[in-house]
Amino acid sequence: MKSLQDCLAIYRSRHRTPGCKLTHLIGLPVLVATPFCLLFGRNKKVGFGLLFLGLFLQFAGHFFFEKNQPTLIETRDWKVIPASLIFIWGEWLDVLTGQWIRKNGLKLWTKGDLTLPPGR
Repeated sequence: MKSLQDCLAIYRSRHRTPGCKLTHLIGLPVLVATPFCLLFGRNKKVGFGLLFLGLFLQFAGHFFFEKNQPTLIETRDWKVIPASLIFIWGEWLDVLTGQWIRKNGLKLWTKGDLTLPPGR
């Protein structure tokens, strides 16, 4: 049985690309909100819509960007769920502190990237 720290290391190793991280930045919080919406919301269709949106984003991140299976499916270890929440909390902290773009090797807003053409 792996420790939570081991699961977090495995989780990090399977979520390296910015695209996968972006889909998980949205998909995981949506999945966390789903049970609350289903239990306490008036419109169950919204809750199920959130569930499918969150799952779609999770699978899309792995299929399109990482080219691997979601960690829970691959490891079959339920400790990856708290590991995923710790991971995504760290990613959101990077977003909120302005570190996410730099840490993920993206060079947005640098000279030559996403700037207006000369004369505009």
